[in-house]
Amino acid sequence: MNSDELFLNEAFIKNPYPFYKDLRCQSKPLWLKAEPEIKTEGTWVFSKYKDVYEVFRQTENISKDINQVRAEDNKSIFDLNLLNMDGLKHTEHRKLLMQYFSAAKIELILPLLNKKIEELLSDMLKNKEFNFVSDFAEPLPIFVIGLIIGLPFDDLKIFRNTFNDFLNSIDRFQGKNDISYLKRIEFLNSFKSYLKVIIAQKKIDEGSLLSDLLGLQRKGNLSEDELMGMIFFLFFSGHETSISLISSLFYLLKKNPSQLESLKKNHELISSAIEEALRYESPLQRSSFRIVQNTIHINGFTVQNNQQIIALIGSANRDETVFVDPDVFDIARQNNPHLAFGFGIHNCFGRLLAVTEARLAILALINSDFNFELYECTPHWKKNSFVRSLESLMCRAT
Repeated sequence: MNSDELFLNEAFIKNPYPFYKDLRCQSKPLWLKAEPEIKTEGTWVFSKYKDVYEVFRQTENISKDINQVRAEDNKSIFDLNLLNMDGLKHTEHRKLLMQYFSAAKIELILPLLNKKIEELLSDMLKNKEFNFVSDFAEPLPIFVIGLIIGLPFDDLKIFRNTFNDFLNSIDRFQGKNDISYLKRIEFLNSFKSYLKVIIAQKKIDEGSLLSDLLGLQRKGNLSEDELMGMIFFLFFSGHETSISLISSLFYLLKKNPSQLESLKKNHELISSAIEEALRYESPLQRSSFRIVQNTIHINGFTVQNNQQIIALIGSANRDETVFVDPDVFDIARQNNPHLAFGFGIHNCFGRLLAVTEARLAILALINSDFNFELYECTPHWKKNSFVRSLESLMCRAT
């Protein structure tokens, strides 16, 4: 069976966890043939928690630089981002970006964040029926990442309209063809052209992330393409995970009314509820690019040089050897060492921001004078093996 048949069939999109469980029962990782656009021997897919954890922990002989194996005619500015950097370069760029996602920075934008939540909630309630994802869960993180980068919310909303085409084009299990590749390049070129106009017109807030990156570029510490790739990466990673988290947590609470009532009575449960949603429906279902540069061993399994590695985060977070009743959603779960944000030097530095957005959004919803009912009981998940995110969730307010 081909990888796209394994990871993108209807049953998998609806519920990937039985498939993950079958993988965890195998004696060795799943082997997939090499991608046409990546010059490697092939890919080992690790599904067990201990293996996924070890993949994240080992970095010395594992590279994330996709440019060393990407076919020349498939390279783009998106490859020039933090996810695809190693060593000192990764450390320096990460240190630069992390300061914009610190507790102090988030504290500064809290008034605007709360105001946007109130505005979105008010607009949503004007309609008898609404799509919770597109009307609330999507615009909030887009607004926030725009504040941090220094780009207008209305502009980023326009790019979001065609963002799914880009997301599908970088999903290695989607059937690759000239159309998907052209859509990817078209989207990236459009974003690049937009940034050039913004920069040329000097429509950039002083003290914003983009403003500071431009300062580095002027000093010769950053190329234009690296700057473009970094900004696009932040737009991508800075809103997609939060959209998934907010919409999934809302859906899970509505499907588990007793737990929703517990949260309404005890708001202190919001932290563990968020962590449980991250475990139960991990926004990123698998790791980004990794390739072995020198033979390594993952808990006794040998991975040779020039072989790729994929770590299935969604599978690790349902591993029955680590989590009690892993297929049960429990907002009071105590032992929850999930790997939704990765682990080690490449862990997600936007974790605090994503959790803050989800906490404020969900508390605002449950404190509302309105009761939100699911109009459709069957959720519509995106047909994507990389992210686990609701495409739509129709609701009504009563």
